[in-house]
Amino acid sequence: MQNIIITNNPLVKERISSINIDMLYFEDLSYFDIMLKVRDLVHSGHTLLTHPIVSSIKPNVMPYKTVVLSQKKITVDFDSLELIDNALKLVESFEKRDHKRLTESAKEDLRLIDYDCINGSILSIL
Repeated sequence: MQNIIITNNPLVKERISSINIDMLYFEDLSYFDIMLKVRDLVHSGHTLLTHPIVSSIKPNVMPYKTVVLSQKKITVDFDSLELIDNALKLVESFEKRDHKRLTESAKEDLRLIDYDCINGSILSIL
């Protein structure tokens, strides 16, 4: 498996699907659940290529999350593991919000912010 994008953002799925990179898209997972999937991939030998917390928007406000990981390796990258564990602790420290109540316009804005945060990183990785 080559580098991987893991996301719950439909805009990322739509705009980045043509790039030569594997994508794991989970439409129904929350921000926190995406982070858990990232942690599981790090445990299985992938390395973080993008920081799990990249914007100044608080995790309880942002429903979308996109992270890029490296190809699977034989050993666990402990720097990536520490980074994702610390990010998970940070996300857990925020009060959970019901993102279903966001207006469609707000969701579109948040999808675009997540996409913009990751797009430049993806292009530099490839």
